[in-house]
Amino acid sequence: MHSNSSNWLFTLNSDMMDSKKYLKMVELFIDKGHVPRLDSHLTQDRPWENHEADPLMECITTLMTDRLIQQKVLPSKIRREVFYTKVGQFINDCVHDVKFMHQRSYTEIKQSREVLSWPADMKRAMWQTLVESISTKLEPYGFDGQFFHRLFSAPEAAANPDCWEKLSADWREALRARLRNAIVEKLEFKKATLLRSIENALKKIDEAIEKFNMTELQALEAWNMTTGPWSETEFEKKLAIVRTHDRFPEITEIVNIMGRRPSANGRSLVSLATGSGLKLEHSSGSDIEGISIGNDLNALLPTELAQYSDENMQTLFAYKYVTKSLQTFRYKSETSKPSRKLSFVRAVRQGPMIVCIDTSASMYGMPQQIEQSLLGRLEMLAEELSRPCYLIDFSVSVRAIDLMARRRQRREARLGNAKDDYTFERGHLPFIGGGTSSRKMLDTLFATLDNEAGQYVNADVLVISDFLMPIDQQADIRRIKAYQQSGTRFYALHITTKGQDETSWSNLFDRLYTIRYRVARRY
Repeated sequence: MHSNSSNWLFTLNSDMMDSKKYLKMVELFIDKGHVPRLDSHLTQDRPWENHEADPLMECITTLMTDRLIQQKVLPSKIRREVFYTKVGQFINDCVHDVKFMHQRSYTEIKQSREVLSWPADMKRAMWQTLVESISTKLEPYGFDGQFFHRLFSAPEAAANPDCWEKLSADWREALRARLRNAIVEKLEFKKATLLRSIENALKKIDEAIEKFNMTELQALEAWNMTTGPWSETEFEKKLAIVRTHDRFPEITEIVNIMGRRPSANGRSLVSLATGSGLKLEHSSGSDIEGISIGNDLNALLPTELAQYSDENMQTLFAYKYVTKSLQTFRYKSETSKPSRKLSFVRAVRQGPMIVCIDTSASMYGMPQQIEQSLLGRLEMLAEELSRPCYLIDFSVSVRAIDLMARRRQRREARLGNAKDDYTFERGHLPFIGGGTSSRKMLDTLFATLDNEAGQYVNADVLVISDFLMPIDQQADIRRIKAYQQSGTRFYALHITTKGQDETSWSNLFDRLYTIRYRVARRY
């Protein structure tokens, strides 16, 4: 047993120095509303993976099972995000501390293994000094120095490998207990600070919602656009972008049509089935046309009713009912009628969203703000529907970005876990500036849709621009029509000033929306 667990302390620390599994637990908690647990079968082969043997896991689990915290956090999406950010920062900080503690213990961990390979003379000469040294440091953590004094005092015990295996194993077990104790003490201290941090953050969000008179959805959108520590100034700037869709209802319309949202019962499409069916209508006079065979109890002949009332014949009646051989009246009004029936069928697989955004110099100002507001809403929708979402920003050059990966990276950057490689100099969008190359944009879009893996089937494509750019209309129309026939949808948002409504791009899209804005005059 000792030889198999010789690297136990190494493995424990290695496991605790990876923040991913802890962050995943918190992510599942805020997404599903329940506390996930590790599989019980892991506890036998890898006991350190049991959350009860992992101080940090135990601390996080205790936090998420706290009823008061659940009542404060779970009912609100913005509160869930705040909770994830604060706990994520706490996890990263604790993992950093564990790494530091491991480095400090490394020399002793290594030495506990090296004593097994000491020469026999060295073992006989050094065992007493070694036992006393270990006892001084680790006796409070379960190392029994008196036991080893008695063990090694026996004749030839200092040359017995089993005695040294026992010493080495108990030494490591005491080191593990000391490390766990140090981690627990550190966590207890940090947990109190964490609880205050969560409480203050939730309070600030409530105050911001009240101060700026915003909805929870607006607060969540603004929060998702922010990076780094909480800043009311930055939050207010992002809120101004979010509220752009209040001025332009077309933004909400576009988000809804891009979503292909299923209905509440999980079905997506209504189909109409036509054919014929039997319908019994009211009629005057005798409606009896003859006698038939069946099991309609409302149309039984009197002889069959008499058979049912006879106790000796009830078994025969039941047999005839099951086999549909009862005699019944046949009515004239049982005629074939044309019928239509509404039925629900599942929609085809929801493909990704592909948003092509004009980031040329002509889109500065209000058009840029409209694009930022719309993109923020689409990102949230894609995450809610678990749909991929890609951005193709174009001007003189073109760049393609996985927005869901960018969203995850921005979330990680908030935790201090990773650098936000997608941070854009001019805000929520990667504005390039300069002129506009529609050809590069379309070539990139077509190349994306033609991906051999088929991951872009049934995509929803949205092009946002002022469309002050040329187009090879006939060739591009033919190609877009081919995509539309395979399930891809093309939409457009034309952002323009008064007097610039006409565009040669109109015939390319399933639907084109127009937002007209007024240029602010400066004197």
